[in-house]
Amino acid sequence: MLRALGREPRTAKAFLGFLETGLGRYREFDAAYEELAASLHSSLEAVSSGDPARIAGIQRCGRVMVEKMALLLQATILFDSAPAEVAAGFVSARLGPNRGREYGALPSDVDIDFLVERA
Repeated sequence: MLRALGREPRTAKAFLGFLETGLGRYREFDAAYEELAASLHSSLEAVSSGDPARIAGIQRCGRVMVEKMALLLQATILFDSAPAEVAAGFVSARLGPNRGREYGALPSDVDIDFLVERA
């Protein structure tokens, strides 16, 4: 991912632009977006600098950054394509402060009955 950002830095701006369509709906999403935007910005600066030490520093965080990108992308898509309860549950379970680290670990504010009924 970092090599791709180095070759096509505009892709980060385009990706963040898409995610911006989800801003203002959930504070957890907004906070995760701001964190990712800052990480992408500093990563682009490091890659552009060509400094091996700076590049090595961001490479250690690359997988976590890609995970955050995927989660924010999923949430943004859900905002426009799924019932509000599903989107809210996803944001709470994957981006919220009480998120579980294991698949299926859901915070208490998730409407589990709605999710089960919908399945």
